[in-house]
Amino acid sequence: MADTLSNERVGDFLDSYKSSINVLTPAADLSSSLGRMKIFSHPFVYGVIDDFLPTALFESVTQNWPSPADFGDVTLPGAEYLGSRKSILLDGPGQKASGEVWAAVSNSLKAPETAMSIFNTFRDTIETNLASLRDFDRSSPGFRLYACRDAGSKEALGAHVDAMRKVLTIVVYVGLVGPVRDGHDRLWGTSLYDVRENSVEPLRFEENAKYEPAEFVGFRPNRAFIMPNDKRALHGVIGGESDIERRSLMCGYWLFSDQSRR
Repeated sequence: MADTLSNERVGDFLDSYKSSINVLTPAADLSSSLGRMKIFSHPFVYGVIDDFLPTALFESVTQNWPSPADFGDVTLPGAEYLGSRKSILLDGPGQKASGEVWAAVSNSLKAPETAMSIFNTFRDTIETNLASLRDFDRSSPGFRLYACRDAGSKEALGAHVDAMRKVLTIVVYVGLVGPVRDGHDRLWGTSLYDVRENSVEPLRFEENAKYEPAEFVGFRPNRAFIMPNDKRALHGVIGGESDIERRSLMCGYWLFSDQSRR
């Protein structure tokens, strides 16, 4: 696998990922969707895919969406402010997806073929990130999948740069529950900000109002926002309407250390 890539660490990551990820049941083939990805470079590199999940699988997601009571507060070490986001860990170290629908979604996203296709698309950005992680050789690749719920009058998710060990993120927009208004696609999509490298500390969440959005990935059901992490990838979700609930899936391909597995 490494031979198909020009970047050594990306190839090593994928080789290790392939040997460690166990996809027990057939996954939906996402190759057609990945082939339709639109790539953008401003204010940082990211991709967008509409109609991402196969129709039947996406409909199963919407029909089997968890109840609000199933979601818990998001807490991160050292983060004093996050926003109103709540989530459920559907798959990750120590917890495998339960239920046919969530197992199918997880297996589709974490399949080595899916990872290789996406990582090959963004290999230069990913290589730069992996090269900055000093203990790369002593860490191991992994995967996490969450269901996310944003609701209430507080903003949904503060502006932040992800932990650099979260090598690549896919957010699948599932739906908005509530009255539709003009501007909802931006307000409840993902805001992207243009900042200098190293000007924002990873996992430091701030109010979105502090920054002027450079671009928006507008909210549309079954749209995927794909972001290889880098030190300029400042993003957030503004939200903040009391009668709207935002539903999304978020998966991350990680380089876990012993502590980050927890």
